[in-house]
Amino acid sequence: MGKTKISWTDKVWNPVTGCTKVSAGCKNCWAERVFPRIYGRDRVPVNDAACITNRDPDPANNEHFRSRRFTDVRCHPERLEQPLHWRKPCRIFVNSMSDLFHESVHRDFILRVWHVMQRCPNHTFQILTKRPWRMKQLIQEWLPAALPLAYFHDIQESPPPNVWLGVSVENQKTADERIPLLLQTPASVRFVSVEPLLGPVDFTDKLGQWADCPEHGRIRRVDEDGCCLGCGADSMHYGLDWVLCGGESGPKARPMEEAWARSVMLQCKSAGVPFFMKQGSKANWSDFKNFESFPKDLQVREFPNAI
Repeated sequence: MGKTKISWTDKVWNPVTGCTKVSAGCKNCWAERVFPRIYGRDRVPVNDAACITNRDPDPANNEHFRSRRFTDVRCHPERLEQPLHWRKPCRIFVNSMSDLFHESVHRDFILRVWHVMQRCPNHTFQILTKRPWRMKQLIQEWLPAALPLAYFHDIQESPPPNVWLGVSVENQKTADERIPLLLQTPASVRFVSVEPLLGPVDFTDKLGQWADCPEHGRIRRVDEDGCCLGCGADSMHYGLDWVLCGGESGPKARPMEEAWARSVMLQCKSAGVPFFMKQGSKANWSDFKNFESFPKDLQVREFPNAI
C-alpha cells in the first residue's frame, strides 16, 4: 500500500474504498475496473453493506454474506495512521479507490482523516472529489463543531499548506457545477482534474489570481498586496492554482480531441497557472501513455509553487 504509478503524485492512501457513479465521467471508472483484482475476495453482510467499517470474521460460505461490490463503500480505520509511518516527505493522493466525501462516509470518519493530515505536516495531501458540496461542509460546519474555534479561524484565514483540495470534472456542465463550490472552500492549493476530458471546457474566469479593477477591468497584474498595479484597486480573487488534464484509459475509452486538451493548456498558460498533461485517450491517441510522443506543446508537466 502506498507506491503508485500515478504520474502527479508519489503515494496513494485509501482509508476509504468503493464508490458510486454521479456523472458521465464515472462511466468507465478506472477504480471500478481494478476493484475485483484488489478486493475480489472481500465479503459483506447481505443486509448491511453500506460503509462497512471492519473486515468481517470468517464470512466464507455463509449465506448471510455475499461478495463485495465496488458500490459497497468501506471505511478502513486500520489504515488511518499509514502516513504517520512514511518518513520521507511526499505527495499523497487521498482515496484513489474512492471519494472521501461520498455520502456513505460518515463525517466523523472524514474528521479522523483530517486529523491524520494535521499530524503529518511533512507530507502534502491531494484530495480529489466529485462531491464538493460535502467538502465545503467540512470547512463550514463540521470542523467548527469538532475543533477549537481558534483552529477553525486559522483554517479560514490561512488553510493548512499541506492539504490541497480539488474537484474532478469532465465537461462544461460539471465544471460549472463543481468548480464554484471548490472556490468557496478555503484551501492553500485548489486544483481541478479534467479527466476524462469528454468535451471542450472553458474556465478562464476561474484560473489563478486576479483583481476586478473599476478602471482597468479584470486584471492579473497585481502587487504583493493583491492591488492593481495601475490604480491600486484591491478586490482580489483567488481561483484555481493547478490543472491536471487527461483522457480515458481502458478497453471502452471515449475519445479526447487534441484541441480540447490544447485549449485547457492555453487557458492555464494565459493565466500563469501550472498545467499537467497526464495522458491522452486510448480511443484516439496512438500512444496515449507515452508522454514523449505527445504533441510538443502538450508535453507540459508542471506543479504548483507550493510543492
